[in-house]
Amino acid sequence: MSEKSKTKITLSVQGKEINYEHNAIDIDKLSFYKKNPRIATIVSERTGPITDEVIDKLLWDRNETHRLRGQIERDGGLIHPVLVYHGEVLEGNTRLCCYRHLYRTTKNEKWKYIKCHLILDDLEQSQIYRLLCTEHIEGKIEWDAYEKANLYCKMKNEENMTLEQISAIVGESTPTVGYRIKAYKLMVKNGVIEKNKYSHFEQLVRNPDVQDIKKRNPKIEQHIVKLIKEDKIPKATDVRLIGDIHKHKKARKRLFVNGENIGQVYHDLKAKAPMTDSPFMKDVEGLIKRTKELKRADREGLQKNRRDCVKIEQLAKELIKLCRELNIKIHIPKNLRK
Repeated sequence: MSEKSKTKITLSVQGKEINYEHNAIDIDKLSFYKKNPRIATIVSERTGPITDEVIDKLLWDRNETHRLRGQIERDGGLIHPVLVYHGEVLEGNTRLCCYRHLYRTTKNEKWKYIKCHLILDDLEQSQIYRLLCTEHIEGKIEWDAYEKANLYCKMKNEENMTLEQISAIVGESTPTVGYRIKAYKLMVKNGVIEKNKYSHFEQLVRNPDVQDIKKRNPKIEQHIVKLIKEDKIPKATDVRLIGDIHKHKKARKRLFVNGENIGQVYHDLKAKAPMTDSPFMKDVEGLIKRTKELKRADREGLQKNRRDCVKIEQLAKELIKLCRELNIKIHIPKNLRK
């Protein structure tokens, strides 16, 4: 069978018109694209040479690939062609794997050739990333957060892109790009290869309470990583509990010294201190911190503004009422005793 008739089309990538054509290409003339984040993810646990055969086997071991194979067979082919550049499948590697296995098992010639969008022009690496992101971040086939983080790291480390440049290509905010890169690097640094734990690490680098503790105790991060690796923090959202636990000496010891499950530690803490996660108490803590950090210029500005001084006086009176209800003994100035 010869390759089918070709239809040339153009697409716009970063302001440049790129020529490509619809085609059908022999599956044995195509290779998997090793820089594709999904491929990079599944080979991350592998040592030794990463060949097309290795990638094919790893892809075929995924349940998602078997489900897609069944769907393709029922549909009688592809709904979305694969994207090919210089003989490599930039996007659609799992579909290529399915076609190869369908042809091996059926020997039906219809699976020997796969529908492609074949890029004809030379591309810069940033344009390749833009094509991938259009399909997987803005499009219908969503990469998971770990795969996005993998891609962003490649863009930063291998292509020396800034966070702002990456943000412009992938369509996510600069801070989000930064958090994803930090989380991915922290995983790699600590030898964590289970992609289902990526969300734990993103919570770790994003959480303001944890980052505040880290300023005072840099070793806290490694303690948290150890708990994540040992499954003592089962859910990513549990990372948010660390700030409250760290404030209480006994709970802190149970988590970081004894290595107890974070859920149980927090449950017991809540039983003894029901207001642990109270929004009101968080506001109080924030107000205490901001008051301590109030600069001299700000204090002088408040002093000159009668309206602001009245508000602070009202706050003081309400706090005095609360202290009386709670039997908290404090010194009350004469002018506030009414």
